[in-house]
Amino acid sequence: MLTMTGMKKTQRKLSKEKRKAKQKRKARIIVRNLSFIANEKLLKETFEEYGEITEVNIPRESDGKARGFAFVQFAHTKSAIKAISALNATYIAGRPVALDFSLPKSKFDSIANKNEEQTTEKEPHSVALDKCVAQDDCTEDNEGGNASASGSVTDDDDSEDVNLKRENEVGEEGDEAQGDGKRERSYETENLEDTVFVRNLPFTVTQKELQTLMEEYGTCKYSLLCRDIPTGHLKGTAFVCYAQKQSAIKCINAAVTSEGILLQGRRLTVSPALSRRQLKEATKVGKKQGKDRRALYLAREGFVRPGTEAAHGVSAQDMSKRLRLQARKKMLLKNLHYFVSETRLSVHNLPQPIDDCELRALFMRHAPQGARLTEARVMRERNTEGAVSKGYGFVTFTRHEDALATLRELNNNPAIFGPKRRPIVEFSVENKAALLAKARRLGRSKQIAKEIYAKQPSMSQGSPFMGTLASHQTKVLPTHKGPKVRSKKRRKNVVVNKNETGKKMKRLLAGRIQPGN
Repeated sequence: MLTMTGMKKTQRKLSKEKRKAKQKRKARIIVRNLSFIANEKLLKETFEEYGEITEVNIPRESDGKARGFAFVQFAHTKSAIKAISALNATYIAGRPVALDFSLPKSKFDSIANKNEEQTTEKEPHSVALDKCVAQDDCTEDNEGGNASASGSVTDDDDSEDVNLKRENEVGEEGDEAQGDGKRERSYETENLEDTVFVRNLPFTVTQKELQTLMEEYGTCKYSLLCRDIPTGHLKGTAFVCYAQKQSAIKCINAAVTSEGILLQGRRLTVSPALSRRQLKEATKVGKKQGKDRRALYLAREGFVRPGTEAAHGVSAQDMSKRLRLQARKKMLLKNLHYFVSETRLSVHNLPQPIDDCELRALFMRHAPQGARLTEARVMRERNTEGAVSKGYGFVTFTRHEDALATLRELNNNPAIFGPKRRPIVEFSVENKAALLAKARRLGRSKQIAKEIYAKQPSMSQGSPFMGTLASHQTKVLPTHKGPKVRSKKRRKNVVVNKNETGKKMKRLLAGRIQPGN
């Protein structure tokens, strides 16, 4: 009986210790992407403001070189949660770190054996670090590798060394690039529908300024500015993660409107964020398909199909005209000499009174800020009296982005000419042969003008009646009036006469002599 009682007590004691150890592991976090110059003292000072710390461990190689990650053990789980929420994706010792909870060894083994990519709950900042690597090369892997998103494996004494090797977190500089049978990161961010990628950011922007601007379209989980690792300078790009997918869509749509999204005077370019896998697939598809030199994808831009929401309220006459234009465009593009211009727009359904100036003013009102037009022309009948308008024209921009944004603002807009007469704006279909012929005519005209200019007499070979010929060395005006003095003798006489005349005028003004003497 004593033996059985003792065994039960021992089992209860072991169970109690096991529960304590399990509870302790819940407050243990891993710090990934850690700079090699960071030490235990720096980490303790950084994390202790969020709660009591019982242990800080930086795994090292046999030669003392850090492996690029660390473990921080808090006394309470709430403190660990606060630290992850506050310090994820922030900079420690000059590098952005990713924080996550560590996993017990048994759980990691089951995940590894099933080859699953399930991850524990974590703040999205750690995922953002991988996005930067995938889409904009914002952050780079540690020389010794990085931990997987499922967390690092921890057990009792020295468990980090055993399990981190299995996660490809250990290695000399360049191991991850060489491969050698080691597996890549075990997680891949698939659900990025709530995340956008921002380009053309000013290099002086702060994370607070960016997040304040982006929160106009919805609540932001986080924003991450991408930096160049060697210099630490901003790269002009960033990731913004919203709490809802609709907010991300709203932000992307706002960026292509005529107003756009401006930050410090610069127009931002916003697009959906891509994961590593999506980026690789897009690159492969681009290589297989090659470059669309004719820009045929723009032929569908602005097309209003009958029965869709965009066709609601469109008059039968306008819809018939749209279908005729679409059929003609389709026929022209069968010829390989035709292509879709990226900067020139064709505008149909124009009222008769509109002229070139009014057409230019209309497009400038709805164009993005800073857009430039090189052409705004209404086509007219040549053989009719008064040059009656044909009802269509062309507008050319200097940038494709401006042309696209203006097209989306004006096309099928009932507020421009009225609901019964909506503008039909499309990218113009151009004939390559005609453009080449036009370029040749322009070249010949320039050559003829140059030859005519060369035949004209030079100004330096002018006739006597032409007067003084100006040059860069010539003074603005002569310093004296009167005839040109050609000899020294004559110059002396002129000076004497001028002096005598001056003295006589002084005596006359003083009343010493009478006029006429």
